[in-house]
Amino acid sequence: MLQIKEIPPRPVEYDGLLCLGGVPKGTTETKIKEALQDFGAIESCTAPKQTILQHQVKFTAHEAAEQVVAKAPKREGLYDYAFLAFNSRPYDDIDSDGEGRGW
Repeated sequence: MLQIKEIPPRPVEYDGLLCLGGVPKGTTETKIKEALQDFGAIESCTAPKQTILQHQVKFTAHEAAEQVVAKAPKREGLYDYAFLAFNSRPYDDIDSDGEGRGW
């Protein structure tokens, strides 16, 4: 088995890209934009497609997407969870629960 622990730099297309899961059916892109615009300017908001199961919100600044994950991990009635599309967390980074990125 070969284990590569190096995480490459985030590709430009993932800058500011946020994924939202558990969005109720019928939630409009406009409603999502209105709820999240306080975090920063939004370039686009797209509904799930066949290969992508979450709504995607593209902020102009990556820091805005990071703030949504940190400060608004769940918005009642809008989405159940939010995460960055690219995980740049180091492989061996251990959190307070003793869990790391690795398996």
